[in-house]
Amino acid sequence: MIERNGIHVYPVDSFSEGLNKCPNVFIINSDISSGNGIHYYVVYVYEINKVYIIDSLGKQQHSGRPYDDIMMQSLNGFDVRWFPYKFQMNKSVHCGWFSIFTAKLVERLNYPPVNVVEQRLIKLFGKTADNADEQVLVNAFGVQV
Repeated sequence: MIERNGIHVYPVDSFSEGLNKCPNVFIINSDISSGNGIHYYVVYVYEINKVYIIDSLGKQQHSGRPYDDIMMQSLNGFDVRWFPYKFQMNKSVHCGWFSIFTAKLVERLNYPPVNVVEQRLIKLFGKTADNADEQVLVNAFGVQV
């Protein structure tokens, strides 16, 4: 699903290659390469050694998922910023779709400053998750997700 949309996806234990290109946007599967997948989120390398992470479940979700420590170790030495809001409901299983949408947004905006990405996401999704957020995906992809 995700690869067919032109966005590179890395497992959490092998995404450092994506950090070497700037600007760059890619998706991380928060599972290791031998796993089936846990959760997807976006990494935007907006300057050398500076990344912006956009997780549709919000930053606060990054406590206790099995492989988050691997991700943070790979980002050691980087200035890491997080999108501060949640725009996916907990019961939703569409993190991959949200990640594709967000990564494509960064590309289409031609790798803008982080504050532009943040403002656009807030305009589209708001600062809290609700049922209307998945409608944004339906409108964008033209299919029920």
